[in-house]
Amino acid sequence: MRCPTLNELPPPPPGKVGWPWTEETPREATAGADSSSSPRISIVTPSFNQGPFLEETIRSVLLQGYPDLEYIIIDGGSSDDSVEIIRKYEKWLAYWVSEKDSGQTHAINKGSARSAGEICAYLNSDDVFLPNALRNAAWFFDKHREAAVAYGDCQIIDESSRVNDLWVAPEFDLLELLFRCYIAQPSTFWRESVTSDVGAFNAEMHYAFDYEMWLRMAAARHKLSHMPVLLAQHRKAEGTKTVSRPEAFAAEIISALQKFFSSPDLPPALKSVEPDAYAIAFLNHALLNFRLERIAEARGALQSAFQHSPNLLVRQRERIIRALVDNADPSSQIDHARAYLECVFTQLPENARSLLPLRSGAQRRVEILNAGRSQDRQALRRARRLLLPALINDSSWMRNHSARRELLGVLIGDAAVRRLAGFQHVLRTARGAFSSTRKDYA
Repeated sequence: MRCPTLNELPPPPPGKVGWPWTEETPREATAGADSSSSPRISIVTPSFNQGPFLEETIRSVLLQGYPDLEYIIIDGGSSDDSVEIIRKYEKWLAYWVSEKDSGQTHAINKGSARSAGEICAYLNSDDVFLPNALRNAAWFFDKHREAAVAYGDCQIIDESSRVNDLWVAPEFDLLELLFRCYIAQPSTFWRESVTSDVGAFNAEMHYAFDYEMWLRMAAARHKLSHMPVLLAQHRKAEGTKTVSRPEAFAAEIISALQKFFSSPDLPPALKSVEPDAYAIAFLNHALLNFRLERIAEARGALQSAFQHSPNLLVRQRERIIRALVDNADPSSQIDHARAYLECVFTQLPENARSLLPLRSGAQRRVEILNAGRSQDRQALRRARRLLLPALINDSSWMRNHSARRELLGVLIGDAAVRRLAGFQHVLRTARGAFSSTRKDYA
């Protein structure tokens, strides 16, 4: 099915303007596209009681201007206005159903089993595709025949759809993926042939099933590639599954890692990091529990981390500092961030006391980043004064892709960094509109 035009869709609710309410992907973006450059793309949206956001999600898919879209919505029996919203758009859906299911993973698998696209993705019912997302994905796969999975970059939005941050992914590095999931799921597409090979999402998982799938694909030697283009918006709010049940999330991360490391014929370089990968997973679990003031659980997770890898600090110092800083949340009030770090370092179990030397460095980074993200010019000047001595004392800070963006934010301001990234995205989009000037993303 071709994507409908803006005029064909129901009018937006009062007061809703901009993408995807009163704007659409230009028709000329896909004019003249043939079947080879515009393969069928199947999108599945799992839905359950997300009425405030669902219509925005649906319109962001339908208004892509793509010539061969298959859109499926699997609702888990919502009790809000979700079904009413779906019915407004059912004319343009390949299939939809509203019935009780076993959760998000089950819904995605149900929808995928009904899809027939060559390229696949799922978009949660509170996330949003950006204009040209499908065209960019199709073009990338056409030019990168070896790529089985393509993941792009992502904007972070709040409940009011305001952009708060950017999720800029690095180039694919399997070793790094074993320590953190840096792939933005709403911006990820894959060839149907890959899931035919490795199977569906693990229906027994509810929290880390996408991470487990990326690892499973990588273990099967499928190529995952970064597409450096903004493709989607991920809605981030308090009360997410990760925060509400951290113990379940951590258990699924460990399970995903165990399945990966049980894969036959793993290269020695990957097999050698197995203890550290488990340890970092337990460390992240501990730091989240400290945030939730679950001190006993946090101490137990830290003990498990250093039981798996007693020399974790020697090999993973920078990862540990970054985890401490991220969980302290430099965007919050500085007193809260300091109190968090104070709690962590005063509650270390005996086998984790090797972390104590990191205390001053983590506090220094939090103070610099907090000041750098401030709107106060005096605070920003203070952050810049603190930055050079901090880098001299701890040069490892500059070795990380995300850290370099943070430091750039301190130097020129976070707002300027977001504007710069947005400007780069506009340039890429404009360049992509002219086939004669297109260049390989890689």
